[in-house]
Amino acid sequence: MPGPLVQVGANIRCPHGGTVMILPTNPRVRATAPVGMLNHQSPVAGCPFQIPTPGGPKPQPCVRVQWTLGTLRVKANGIPVINRSAIGMCFSIEGIPQGPPIIATTQMRAKGM
Repeated sequence: MPGPLVQVGANIRCPHGGTVMILPTNPRVRATAPVGMLNHQSPVAGCPFQIPTPGGPKPQPCVRVQWTLGTLRVKANGIPVINRSAIGMCFSIEGIPQGPPIIATTQMRAKGM
């Protein structure tokens, strides 16, 4: 599905409100700022999620996003880029899926499908 490309600095959150960052490996491909690609690391900071346990709540914050589906036609160095309709999953430090990231805002000039 076509949509605006996600760039470094886009407002992306985990399902619990933590901030997702895009760490570009190729800053030459830009749409206002370097664009996110499927192979980029996307750490999460500030996720407050906890799970209840008999001994009290256990912190289980989201720590990273793994992107699985980006653009189908637009690629940077042969790798699909992330657009607003990209699919990914947030994971805890233990590798437990926590839910999809929420892409709230992106740049609006460059779009890709």
